[in-house]
Amino acid sequence: MGFDWSEFAGPSGDEEKWVWDTKGQTLEGVVRRLQAVETKFGRSPVASIETEDGTIYTLWIRQNALQKVMAKEAPTVGDTVRITFTDEVDTGKGNPAKLFDLEVERDDKGEPVPAAAPQADDDEWG
Repeated sequence: MGFDWSEFAGPSGDEEKWVWDTKGQTLEGVVRRLQAVETKFGRSPVASIETEDGTIYTLWIRQNALQKVMAKEAPTVGDTVRITFTDEVDTGKGNPAKLFDLEVERDDKGEPVPAAAPQADDDEWG
């Protein structure tokens, strides 16, 4: 068996990048892939989320508040998530910190995980 490059592949080029730019903005869909990607700032969790209309968004989970709610709720591939950008808090460091709410509907159907999804425990939150 060869070296597993999946952790370093990054998001698929077929996905659109999700950007949090408006309070109240919501991303809702099914988690299709979770992975950790090495960046110049260190490891960053990345999720691929497919919305109801079939669009797949790449969500870079760089904000501390979003990382914390994701780690607490620990969504997995197949779960439906609803992430809402709720507010901003002044940090005194230039850019305000973004705050998020997360709702997770667990995939209890026992459906198989898509083949493209990373299987290593360290690639998922929790």
